[in-house]
Amino acid sequence: MTASKLSTDLVINGLMKHKLLYKTQKTYLIVAIAMLVIAAPVFYFTSQRLYRDDADETLMLRKEQFMQTQQKKLKLTDLPIWNQYNAEIKILKADRILPDSLYFEEIYDSLDGENQPFRVLRTTVLIEQHPYQLLIRMNLMETEDLFSSIVFLFVSLIGMLTLLLFFVTKKISEKLWQPFQDTLAKIEGFEVDKIKTPEFQHTDIEEFDRLNRSFEKLISKNVQIFRSQKTFIENAAHEMQTPLAVFKAKLDELAQSSGLTETQAEHIEVLEKNISRLTRLHKNLLLLSKLESGQFVEKLELHLNETIAQQLEFFEDQATQKNIQIHFIQLDKAQISANISLIDILIGNLIMNAIRHNHVNGEIIIELSKSQLKIGNTGAMHALDSHKLFNRFAKQSHQSAGHGLGLAIVKTIADQYHWDLFYTFENNRHTFTLHF
Repeated sequence: MTASKLSTDLVINGLMKHKLLYKTQKTYLIVAIAMLVIAAPVFYFTSQRLYRDDADETLMLRKEQFMQTQQKKLKLTDLPIWNQYNAEIKILKADRILPDSLYFEEIYDSLDGENQPFRVLRTTVLIEQHPYQLLIRMNLMETEDLFSSIVFLFVSLIGMLTLLLFFVTKKISEKLWQPFQDTLAKIEGFEVDKIKTPEFQHTDIEEFDRLNRSFEKLISKNVQIFRSQKTFIENAAHEMQTPLAVFKAKLDELAQSSGLTETQAEHIEVLEKNISRLTRLHKNLLLLSKLESGQFVEKLELHLNETIAQQLEFFEDQATQKNIQIHFIQLDKAQISANISLIDILIGNLIMNAIRHNHVNGEIIIELSKSQLKIGNTGAMHALDSHKLFNRFAKQSHQSAGHGLGLAIVKTIADQYHWDLFYTFENNRHTFTLHF
């Protein structure tokens, strides 16, 4: 007897539906990741550029220092000894005067057994009026390691801050949206035909408070309209009862009187059919009113197999008149807890509907299992409008003798017990399926 519950994610019309908080957090996370992806390389290349400029400035200072303190003292005979004991500043023979240039170079370190990065300044100096090439090198290995560590630390901190912001925002959003979730849950559980109306909590969030007040006004107005309509139907049905009974009695007396012409007898017959139809309509309206008022609260443990068998005996004559074959397939014993009067009405209306809308020499197949009842019948060669099928006074054909309340009553009873009722049309057979 369960109706399927809505999950967090639903697929409706081919679209995956998510909670609002999920959509918000997803947007926050995408933006944060995008910022991290952009910020990390920007930080890396900007820092690298700043460090390169700083290294170039240091090399130029070393050049100026060499020119001021060493260039005038050096002699050509000192150059081999200078190059032997100075690893970072080399003086090499040059054929011509070259402009200053700065570039990166990797030099093999025999002690470490690997290439190491260097920033190199190449310039031209005069030693005893002879041009020589001055190479000033700065080892970048230790600085690069430090730089890489700084970049890793930066990315790690940004990543942790992003995650922290994500979870903090999630918690804050859950708290902020809690009044909305409360309102949504109460709206989902609200039924206009119930006496109790939802009470929405007051909140300091202006938009949510306005939403709650709007719902209160809307619900109050709809409940008032519903109760007015229900009262009108009840009063109208009760007021119709006595005139209908008097009208029917007088018609019976008139039909039994002597001297009636054939035309008069035909008119009386038409009137009797219509008065019977009005009587059924009035009884069904009263029944719907009682159902919506919750007057059928008593429950018993019922065996549907026996209930259906009894109903089939009751409708045997109607089925015989149209030569309709009824097949009752009992797959299992079905036991439910419900009001016996309502179940009789539900089963009776479904069987009567299958007979009334069937054709001569037709067929009805009733299939009962532990949790499902299916009643299928031959009839119209096209599917019925399932959107209007269970509405009150909805008739699929103007030729129908019914008043359009039978299936509405069936749906109301099913909803009262939270059962699912479906209509399908397959293989030229109209089938009503009840899950309980």
